[in-house]
Amino acid sequence: MIRCGQAVARPEDTCSWAPLTGVDVLPTPSTLDELAASDERIGERRDTPASTIARLNRMRYQEGRHVSPIIGLGNVDVWGFVDSDTDEARTFRTYLGYWNALDDLIVETYGDAPIARIHRALQGDRSFQRLAIRRFSGDVATLRARLVNSWAHEQQLYVIDHDNPDLLRVVNHGAPVPAYYSVAQCLCAWSVVRTNTEPNGHRAVLRGIAQQVNASPGRYPPPWNLRCTGVEGERRYDGFRTGPQPCSNLSIDAPPLDRVAQCLHTTRRRTLERSLDEAKRRERRQRARRGERSRIDADLLATTVFDFLLRARTRSSYGDPGMYYMGQLGDADVVRFARSVRRVTAATAFLLLALITQWAPEVVADAASHFISRDRSRITEEMLVPRLVQLGMATPPTRARRAS
Repeated sequence: MIRCGQAVARPEDTCSWAPLTGVDVLPTPSTLDELAASDERIGERRDTPASTIARLNRMRYQEGRHVSPIIGLGNVDVWGFVDSDTDEARTFRTYLGYWNALDDLIVETYGDAPIARIHRALQGDRSFQRLAIRRFSGDVATLRARLVNSWAHEQQLYVIDHDNPDLLRVVNHGAPVPAYYSVAQCLCAWSVVRTNTEPNGHRAVLRGIAQQVNASPGRYPPPWNLRCTGVEGERRYDGFRTGPQPCSNLSIDAPPLDRVAQCLHTTRRRTLERSLDEAKRRERRQRARRGERSRIDADLLATTVFDFLLRARTRSSYGDPGMYYMGQLGDADVVRFARSVRRVTAATAFLLLALITQWAPEVVADAASHFISRDRSRITEEMLVPRLVQLGMATPPTRARRAS
């Protein structure tokens, strides 16, 4: 069945976007001639009630007129009230909460403009300092391409300013995609610097960074060193100062660390379920073997913030789009989502750029100069130049920066 206004429509009806007003603007047609006349009048009106629209479409069906149905465009927006109690709204609020938890933790730890304090945290780690001993001698062209690709993806998060919630509603749907690819390209660049090889596929990218975080957690300050290592039985975490407390997916008042832990837990749970389904398909079994779930959970590498970024990208690309076009209700939440995605991406990209610069400063400087000099949007003055200034590779721009 298709919901039509406040009434239930049969399949031959069309779902009208006009709210029910209790008053029919057009008389109910009874003949094909009257139906044609009604068609002409509807073309001139945008406030035709859903009840009239439905009757017109039923007549088409009964008379055998297989033409395009009428869509009523109402002047009154009632869907915000209807959509507020839907799965789509709850799903959007869940993902908003996860992005906001990461953003809140970054701001709580490093401030509103976090790159300076992130850099200081890195400089206090000996493993970070030792990176400068070596110099990159690998594939310069590949490293340069990955860096530029990362910046080009991240630029897309800055196209719409945060004072325009109407347009942010549109771009928020796709925002996790460039956010993930910006970070993934940085991770590929970091792999090229360390091993002179690129990971092959998303899972290889995430596997590589999980191994790095486990081996050298000091190079990855919070939230990037926070890990969920088990979901079967008792929840298990690494990197948290104190044991996080369970909280609701919809919580916005719980401490940021607890909300980040919940994000990592649900992300690992999804990875576990996917791996379990793959095992059943591989063995052509309807049910998993006894103990298979626990065994897979134990074999999985630690789940990190980077795994959530891929989850959000996949949800944006392949999930139910209603999460965005129905679930984004208040302007404040729309702006919070955009701001959190942008800041989490920017902070993560800076962390990785700082690591890469320790080994390959000349390549970073060359790639940045090439990219910034060709940026007619001037977004890089807001996005990239401050990072280079912090790393001692550029001076602040003299011309006015782009409004944010």
